Amino acid sequence: PPTGSSAPPPIRAEPPRGAMFRSGGNTPNDMMKQYERNYGGKGANRMNHDPNEARGAMCLCVPAKFVLGVSCIVTFILGLCEMSYASYVYSVLDLTEHPGWQTLIICLIVTGLVVAGLSILGAVGARSRTRTLLTPFFLLMSIAGGVAFGSVIYVFVESARIESYLTDNWKDAKTLFGASVSRDEAEAFLRRAAVGLGVTFLLLLLSIVTSLGAATRLMGTGYTFVAANMGMVALAAVSVGVGVFSMGKLLPVVYILLFVSAAALLVAAFTGSCGAKTLNRECLAASSFILTCVMIVYFFVVGWSYPRLTGKSKWEEEWSVVFSMALASGYWSTLCLVLGLFYLCEKRNDIKMVENRKQTALDRI
Repeated sequence: PPTGSSAPPPIRAEPPRGAMFRSGGNTPNDMMKQYERNYGGKGANRMNHDPNEARGAMCLCVPAKFVLGVSCIVTFILGLCEMSYASYVYSVLDLTEHPGWQTLIICLIVTGLVVAGLSILGAVGARSRTRTLLTPFFLLMSIAGGVAFGSVIYVFVESARIESYLTDNWKDAKTLFGASVSRDEAEAFLRRAAVGLGVTFLLLLLSIVTSLGAATRLMGTGYTFVAANMGMVALAAVSVGVGVFSMGKLLPVVYILLFVSAAALLVAAFTGSCGAKTLNRECLAASSFILTCVMIVYFFVVGWSYPRLTGKSKWEEEWSVVFSMALASGYWSTLCLVLGLFYLCEKRNDIKMVENRKQTALDRI
């Protein structure tokens, strides 16, 4: 009020209790949760931001937490279906004199059980959004996806050879199906089993790919790319271990393939991780080039070695090692290549900003 005026000063209305924290939804409870996520407490292991708010190159406009939960439920159901179907085949056939078939069906049952368990891990990780759970889920489910991919190819390729298999091995097959089963009935049963398992594995592969995409969005593309590179380092170590422990038992060309492939995977993993850490375009491009070359070579080796593996050869053990390592390395290099390209696309503006900053510093010098 003016000096000397007798009018009382205006009364300022105080904001309601807690109103100063309500702009933008930052209530005291939200601020405390953010503090716990950043500096410790109940949410310390959680990601420090909501990945669905930052809609980047991999945005599907659907919450990743919801997608991962639904895909894990579908994967769990498909894992149980695979386990039940394999158990049914195991109960119908007489496998006492066929240890190969018995081992194959038991592996299918175990695979379904493992996939169901990983689906539970992924659902819990989606609910809590912790990298501690999502990282092993991503790596192990990636391996399960590779197994499903290989199983789809194997089932549909081998289904075309059912007739010739029964013609050449009908005496052994009669002990498998029973003496009362005719060859046409046995062929029809095997075709139904192949179609059922093939469709189940195909649906399982699609569900696993959806789960991996949602987990990538939750954890972040850069973190997932680095984790996949660490998995590639482990694969290179397995390749070296196979070569060392089988020294003198395989052909020299197999050792060359194992050690050279391990070196290429290590170089690709190192350059890719360095590029993701420093936002270096050259490192990411070098990693993508190496992975592309490795992927092409490995899938060529897979296609070249498979007919020799299934045929009658005195080097069956060598071909099985070559085929298995080439298939695993080709699949994992493809996964790392896809993640690296997504990361390069997502961070292209940040990479350009870093390059401009470096160029400005050089110009000042």
